[in-house]
Amino acid sequence: MSEPRKDVRVWLDAPYHRALKRIAQAKRMDMDDWLEQLAMAEIDRLVHEASVIAESASELGIARDDPESTGGSRNRPGEGGRARNERGSR
Repeated sequence: MSEPRKDVRVWLDAPYHRALKRIAQAKRMDMDDWLEQLAMAEIDRLVHEASVIAESASELGIARDDPESTGGSRNRPGEGGRARNERGSR
């Protein structure tokens, strides 16, 4: 069973809204349908891009499970460098 669809609301400056409306009309699409198509295509593109980068980083040996890690032994506790405090600052 698929998840229910979710809504998104955006606010645009008036000139951009008018342009969006006219572009959708030129494409013979409802504005909402065109925006949905654009958003989903961009999300798909970014997810693909992220997976390619992650795979390449892994192959290069620079992948990290910890998103806070910047790599290198200087940031690992007990291996030199300055330790981070509770807020992640040095």
